[in-house]
Amino acid sequence: MKTAKLSRVPSPLVAPFALVVPIVAIALGISSPVSAQGNSPQNPPGQPNGPQVTVVNTGANPVPVSGVVTVSGTSNVTLSNNTATTPVFVQTVGQPAQTPFQTRLTFGTPLTVDSDKQLTIEFVTANCSLDNTLLTSTEFDLFTKVGGSEIGHHFSPKFSRNFNSGTGINRTFFTSTDLTRIYADPGTTVSFGIIQGFFCDVTLSGYSVTK
Repeated sequence: MKTAKLSRVPSPLVAPFALVVPIVAIALGISSPVSAQGNSPQNPPGQPNGPQVTVVNTGANPVPVSGVVTVSGTSNVTLSNNTATTPVFVQTVGQPAQTPFQTRLTFGTPLTVDSDKQLTIEFVTANCSLDNTLLTSTEFDLFTKVGGSEIGHHFSPKFSRNFNSGTGINRTFFTSTDLTRIYADPGTTVSFGIIQGFFCDVTLSGYSVTK
């Protein structure tokens, strides 16, 4: 009896399919997306639009500024040719104009504030003297009125020097200089209290604004 040998005959569809599989695998490998980590530029945290630049503006190396600049978030100022040799000067806008003032007060001569002005006292100088005394200081109150309330602001001039003429004149001097911020409403008076036996004059300086 003869044994029949079976042989596998390639199907006409198998051979083309065998070639297609490697080609598809290669194509998939080429078109596979590459992870963005380490290959695509990343914006640092808190910088969604890219890196920030810090500009240091110094007197020796000023940064020229031109164009429209926002000041305090409310106003626009146009600056051009702003250099160290030709700087652009700016000033506060939208605020009342400040008018400087200075005056000297003595006992019984108060300062009357104009009816349309508010006073701001920024500096007070006092000069006092008394004959034949061993005191080392004196005191006085400067009175101002704000919002209908009159208040005394206390000052204490200290010993400055003694003058003895040798012919009966023996006078001791007291002085003080104080940086302050004291207000006085329109139409009110500014005065200082009497110091028994002392002679004093008080110099005030500051500014007024129109109300």
